[in-house]
Amino acid sequence: MAIVHMSRPSGSGFFVFPIEEGSGGARAAHDLERARTLAEIEPHLSAATVNQLRPRIGKSRLQIVGLRPTEDAQKHWDRVVGGETVFLLRDRTIVAHATIVHAEHSAALASRLFGGPGGGYELLLFLVDLRPCAYDLARFNRAAGRAERSTFKSFVTLSSGAVQSLERNFGSIWSFLEAAASPPPPTPA
Repeated sequence: MAIVHMSRPSGSGFFVFPIEEGSGGARAAHDLERARTLAEIEPHLSAATVNQLRPRIGKSRLQIVGLRPTEDAQKHWDRVVGGETVFLLRDRTIVAHATIVHAEHSAALASRLFGGPGGGYELLLFLVDLRPCAYDLARFNRAAGRAERSTFKSFVTLSSGAVQSLERNFGSIWSFLEAAASPPPPTPA
């Protein structure tokens, strides 16, 4: 069986998703710890969605995060086609990156996953290959050609200029992801 997702970025874009409390993605932090199988969530998905996910996930496990359907979040979420890389940000640190394999708008599944009415986090992202890292946001911003103290307030698309800057500074996005997974260089004394 062919698996569509790859450990190297393969989609048309890159996203940044702040997951700390008080951001539009605070509920996501609770689900990153829980990996699920497709069989666990299959009863809550349409047959078409399951047929789309099965070749992308196979026997792998996935994480599911949700966004509140604000106008800004919806605008960026609508760009997800599958295969994109998402950088998960907490406390001015990129704490993980993953591959998005599917996006689905489902209040019912959000309720099932997150308890109660789902807290309004019904714009769901299905993630595979979640890889922890610890990459300082100021360092990322410098490499991406952004102002060092810039922040990300909600789920957004990383600009093509930022992606090109990362590629210039690291040789490729894949090289950046490898650097993000490595310990930071020692600071000069």
